[in-house]
Amino acid sequence: MEINRDSWSPGDEDETIHYLDLTAIVAPGLVAEPREIVSAQVPSRARRRVHSGDVLVSTVRPNLRGFARITSAGSNLIASTGFAVLSPRQCTISSYVYHHVMTSCFAAHLENATTGQAYPAVRPADVAAYKLSLPPLSEQRAIAAVLDSIDEAIERADEVIAATELLRDALLHELLTRGLPGQHSEWKQVPALGTIPASWKAVPLREVLVLSQPGAWGDEASPDGELVRVLRAADLTRDGRVNIDGAAWRYLSPRDQARRLMQDGDLMLERSGGGPGAPVGRVALIERMGPVYCNNFCQQLRVDHDRLSPHYTLRALWHRYMRGVTARLEHQTTGIRNLDYDGYLSFSIPLPPLPEQRAIAAVLDSVDAAIELAREERCDLRSLQASTADGLLTGRVRVDQRE
Repeated sequence: MEINRDSWSPGDEDETIHYLDLTAIVAPGLVAEPREIVSAQVPSRARRRVHSGDVLVSTVRPNLRGFARITSAGSNLIASTGFAVLSPRQCTISSYVYHHVMTSCFAAHLENATTGQAYPAVRPADVAAYKLSLPPLSEQRAIAAVLDSIDEAIERADEVIAATELLRDALLHELLTRGLPGQHSEWKQVPALGTIPASWKAVPLREVLVLSQPGAWGDEASPDGELVRVLRAADLTRDGRVNIDGAAWRYLSPRDQARRLMQDGDLMLERSGGGPGAPVGRVALIERMGPVYCNNFCQQLRVDHDRLSPHYTLRALWHRYMRGVTARLEHQTTGIRNLDYDGYLSFSIPLPPLPEQRAIAAVLDSVDAAIELAREERCDLRSLQASTADGLLTGRVRVDQRE
């Protein structure tokens, strides 16, 4: 394996290159389309020429695993000097090397070689120092074929998840604006909501939700010194779920503001923070989680069960978040993005009869269940991939060596 075998230098100002910078690796193993740039405008780091079969290893912040295999380089593909470009010799199979690069052993090797805190990086020589077992070509091909097949299965699972998420988003909008198919034939216009069935009501959120005040201590506060699970805004996902496994266990002190005990059927609204490029206002349903509290970066919303289904309410609020409505209610204090929850409660929610709310939520819940099943299958495939790679690439497990 050769490292940084071919270099490129700007020549004719009208020459066009296809450039891969460090952001082109959008996820481990996944490469975005390169940028087309004329030679006169290329950045100074565009110097590594890339060929089909090369493997890119980001030497900057290697813990992010900016690694990928280039299966079809096209013409004039140039990478940043922030990559080490691995080119296979005749005695190695490109995909075999790529699978080595994607192992935890390779990641640990780079972690041990990383220097710098503000700009952690490794040298190309550190990448070259990694030692990998090199069986005969026939066994390399057999190993790569097995691991490639698992990669392809993971890609298919990702495609299923993406397609089902698109279906859910389309269904969400259709059901919240048109109702159940075949149930309605007359419509009305509602400001800020648009067209909804004529038989539906539209009410401000403050009429059907009870909003706790930030830092309020309820009657249900836990005894001082009790170890409890506390949910943060970071534990909310963008699809209405809670990453309960990531929740922190804490002892609450008398001055602790995380003292709002969440009940089944409550909603948890993000009021501060927001992910990179995402508006504040993620929301999730608390259900079958046991005793959990939310911290003061979130709001506890309690549903009027006589008028609202919690599952339906989650969908309606999430729909508002996904359509960017909450972004219009953001303001900043000391650099922190906050949600104007008084303004939030002034928004109206479409209010079908309870049976239709439950039916709408059931349709969307069934799609979510399919997405969750696909995610679990993908997780199982990733575990299989890791264990299989560990066995095959270390030689503990052998495969048929067929030419």
